[in-house]
Amino acid sequence: SETELEELLVADFTEDGRVLVLWDRYELPAYLYEVRPGSLEVVYGLEVDGIDLNGQEIWMANPNILDAFVDFGTAMYPSERLMVIPWDHGDPIFGICEDAHFEYPWFPYQGSLSYDDVGSCLIGHEVDVLAFDTCSAGMAEIAYQYGMMNELRGLSVDYIVGSEIYVPGYGFPYDDILTQMSLMADTSDALGIACMVVEEYAESYLAGTPNNGGTTACLSVIDPDAIYEACGEIRELTRLLASRLQSDYETYKAIISEARGDANLVWGVPSSYGFIDFPIFVQGLTKAPGDKELRTVAKNVLAILQTEVVLCFGGADAAESGGAMGLGICFPPTYEEFVVFFLRYFFAFGDDTGWLDFLEAFWGI
Repeated sequence: SETELEELLVADFTEDGRVLVLWDRYELPAYLYEVRPGSLEVVYGLEVDGIDLNGQEIWMANPNILDAFVDFGTAMYPSERLMVIPWDHGDPIFGICEDAHFEYPWFPYQGSLSYDDVGSCLIGHEVDVLAFDTCSAGMAEIAYQYGMMNELRGLSVDYIVGSEIYVPGYGFPYDDILTQMSLMADTSDALGIACMVVEEYAESYLAGTPNNGGTTACLSVIDPDAIYEACGEIRELTRLLASRLQSDYETYKAIISEARGDANLVWGVPSSYGFIDFPIFVQGLTKAPGDKELRTVAKNVLAILQTEVVLCFGGADAAESGGAMGLGICFPPTYEEFVVFFLRYFFAFGDDTGWLDFLEAFWGI
């Protein structure tokens, strides 16, 4: 939007940092810009199918465009560190960067970029931080997908920055982020920079700041490799829960339902779809009465989520006190809602970790 671009223009950063923006406005054609302190410079040469994208009404949801953008940017401006920021609407199920206005006849229709599309476009590049300035990308299933792609498909994404709830229209505070990034360039590693993004975002939505309407905003740094490697521990928990439900359904459905209720997210897209906060849900299971084994296994998973998977979390006061610890997960309250929304959602996470088997046991299937 105009606001974010204005923030980039007023940021105080050095020539050591390069910022490329592919910007497609609703009623105007797209252009590739390099952001310099106080000015924008059109950059030519970004092509798809031999056509320069500048001046075209392109379809931003097409993965060919993202693929070409990353390839072009890294070839033209090689650097020691790389941050990629998808920036638009987001949805935990259907993806990101829906483009409502397009006139580009060479590309087939595609509603949104899927999370798998994004990962596929980044294969071959060493991405220090993949930061989603989109709603609801901070989900366990999405992070697991990138961890699996790191391990099995040659993707290299060190850290994900994403929100488990909505991102207000103000988005990231790019002026503060870019200024801080310039100061940190020679002294901080990728994790330090990712945590800085979270801290600046959280500070921009504190009470009394100009960003009204962002009272429940939150953001996390997530390690995709860590959640992929925690598959065995999560599976141990889901198998135990499914077994307990089979042996004493009413008792354990009540225990799980109480933990699920505690983990309801404050509001926004995830809540309406049936997403909850994963660490808070597991934390509730650590209090299961009369079941020492379940409490022990849940404590182990909770420790992994809090110390190895979610590496930094920050947000407005209401988010931090209203059921958010930095990582969402799909837990529809009924099987009927699951069928409507989630059949195509889980990627490999649901099968690998036993989460789907657990949900079916919870629903009495």
